[in-house]
Amino acid sequence: MSRIMLLDDEQIILAMIEDALTLFAKEFYNSKWPLRFTKVKTAEDALEIMESHSFELAIVDIMLARMNGWEFIKEVRKHKSQADLPIVVVSAIDGTELEYYSKRHGASLWFTKPIKPKEFSKQVFSLLAER
Repeated sequence: MSRIMLLDDEQIILAMIEDALTLFAKEFYNSKWPLRFTKVKTAEDALEIMESHSFELAIVDIMLARMNGWEFIKEVRKHKSQADLPIVVVSAIDGTELEYYSKRHGASLWFTKPIKPKEFSKQVFSLLAER
């Protein structure tokens, strides 16, 4: 099973990302394992879930209340069991600032909202295939 953590405080974004990955899975997902999504609205809840469940990939918004996405990534990297987890950043932040901070915090990929569903899915599944 390929478990993917989706972290965004907007329900519509969580649904759109899940729908995009589900739609393009037939085209780009080359695994016999079913996809399973865990949708979470806060970084604190995501960290709590990660204590008892492992994931193959996390897709994270940056602009979150209380603990932002950068802080979340920093916390994930502290835990040995999730230290090498591929993390995809999706944010309204644009341009070189998003690229700089994504690289600095160890994100594997980064996308500016609104995402282009097909290209997004292709790159996410490519990253997942590398695991």
